Amino acid sequence: MLCGNTRDNLLIARAAHATPQLFDPLDVVSCGECASAWFPEARVANVDYLSTEDTTGDPWFEYFIDHYLELVNGLDWKVPLLEQLPFDRFGRVLEVGCGVGVTLDFCRVVWGADVVGLEPSAYGRWGRRLLDLDVRPSYMADLLAGADERFDLIYSTEVIEHVADPVQFLREARSLLTDDGVLMLTTPRAESLTPDTPLGPLYGALSAGAHYFLPSAGQLESIARRAGFTWCSITPAGVSHVAVLAGRPVDISSWEGRADRIADYYAVRARTPSPERPRCQLGASINHYVTASQQSRTIDPRHWVEIRRGVIEHFGVDLDDPRPHLAEIEQTTSLFEMGAVLPFNIAAALYWHARELRASGRSPGHYGALAMLLTSHGLSVDYRQLWTMRPLFELLGDPGAPVGNDELSSALLDRAHKIAAGVPELADEVPPQVVVPGSAPPRRPWVPAPARRSVRFVLRHQRALAARLRL
Repeated sequence: MLCGNTRDNLLIARAAHATPQLFDPLDVVSCGECASAWFPEARVANVDYLSTEDTTGDPWFEYFIDHYLELVNGLDWKVPLLEQLPFDRFGRVLEVGCGVGVTLDFCRVVWGADVVGLEPSAYGRWGRRLLDLDVRPSYMADLLAGADERFDLIYSTEVIEHVADPVQFLREARSLLTDDGVLMLTTPRAESLTPDTPLGPLYGALSAGAHYFLPSAGQLESIARRAGFTWCSITPAGVSHVAVLAGRPVDISSWEGRADRIADYYAVRARTPSPERPRCQLGASINHYVTASQQSRTIDPRHWVEIRRGVIEHFGVDLDDPRPHLAEIEQTTSLFEMGAVLPFNIAAALYWHARELRASGRSPGHYGALAMLLTSHGLSVDYRQLWTMRPLFELLGDPGAPVGNDELSSALLDRAHKIAAGVPELADEVPPQVVVPGSAPPRRPWVPAPARRSVRFVLRHQRALAARLRL
């Protein structure tokens, strides 16, 4: 727990462990004093991320890196958050828990900042190799014990919840800031733990087996002030808090109008060769195509030709005629196998290519339908790792989606719909099952067992908890 309270704490949920073959589901408890949530068994049940040595010689781990670079690096939400701040004065930037370091690379490429990343897991090693970043397998305490390094901005997204002592974490960050320095962090918020939260974000927020706690807004501010920050701004964003902490007020601007900067970043990365893993340049080129399309930028038709050629070269799949490869695609049963067959982000590019064709008065062909097949299959293979595909699935399911009406499109859509029908999380946005001991469960559409087992809310003290969860 975060505040030390030992009274009126309530068991609110049980969540499947991130390694369910090794651990039973973990209890999630809500504090009766500060309304934060925590995992009482975290100290014995949490599993650390893989160290550099743990992945040496493991060829499958490379596909986790591709998954991160191509699909889940978070630029779409991290950049708007960071660029709310007065970023033009941030000459030196530190990211704590930077993963492979794509956002840090953005700060270097677009802002021109001097950047340092801390990442003790294997992801940091790949960031050094693939992006040529100063990513160190260290912790903030190591920086404090070494040279006198200070930073204008420190940011840390979805990290503090992995730390057993969050006050000490924030104290160390404060000690590494310049006098006018700013700390921005995000962390899952206890207020998001309701049965109405979509399953994908809920899985990520809980991450049972990796997280210690989910703070309430009030408790997060209390922790920050105990660590010595005298100015705090804490706002909700989806299932997370966004906290901006400093020693004096910080000018926070609008979120609007920042996505074009991501397109600028990928335009640079698409032109940057990657000798260590040539697929990286193809992935950046695909993301450049997608982000430029989202910004309604004029795209040279040769860009799509280059993407198609790159997919043929690296994967042996011709997007213009995917039929010889459909069986291979549909037979993949893991995140790794999918990443070995096609880029993780190719479905989004197919969707935008189909839109571009229709906007220019041509037939969207089979590209939108192929995107639907890839998205449906991805969600069926590993919803927890690939739930970020869900928004694309919804776009493709819209009646006006550019999916074509030719024979190949119809066949692809038929296959996609059959696959989607077997994905519990796609069943009519059904929230996690609510179980009230001693009473019949509420009447809801049937949901297959895997979805019910992932997160189960438990109402032991129905009246008190119903008010808290707004049930």
